[in-house]
Amino acid sequence: MAADQILLKKYIERNGITLRIMVYFQRAYYSYATYKHEPTGYFIEARPVQIARNTEGEIVSESYTMFVGIAETLLLVNRKSDKAGKQALEMAADKEEDLISQL
Repeated sequence: MAADQILLKKYIERNGITLRIMVYFQRAYYSYATYKHEPTGYFIEARPVQIARNTEGEIVSESYTMFVGIAETLLLVNRKSDKAGKQALEMAADKEEDLISQL
């Protein structure tokens, strides 16, 4: 994931596991790992993470296992815009529980 702009990032607890839910905009790029062109658009991602907090309860670090988690395309676009960003956030609210259930 090469997020160019994070629109939403939150942590939730499910069955004793901390999950990071993130909605982000990503520009097109070529993936040398998969040898595929990745499109420009808005995406949602759910991933189990481990977080460390300081004494005030603020997050100081986050770690996760590579290749664990799931991501889906919300909206493919030619360029980033406020209107498309708002639409992607609305779509993410509908897909969030479905994505979590797939983990």
